[in-house]
Amino acid sequence: MSEAATTIDWSAVETRSRHRLQREFRRARSDEALASVTAKIQASAERVGRRAAARPAIELMPGLPVTERADDIRAAIADHQVVV
Repeated sequence: MSEAATTIDWSAVETRSRHRLQREFRRARSDEALASVTAKIQASAERVGRRAAARPAIELMPGLPVTERADDIRAAIADHQVVV
């Protein structure tokens, strides 16, 4: 089972389910249990993918001050993660 664990991209699994699914995965002793938890992991990753695909693109309106400083704002968020 350790080989299978290295192929799972846990970052693609929903954050709220990740710990529980990792625990279920580690505790799976039979092939049926492993198949069940693997299906749950795939379903969670698919939900994450659908949400990401449904996220609307950010469109900035020209002429607004925030649009003119968009690169500065983007850099501030990337560098500091918390902007007040």
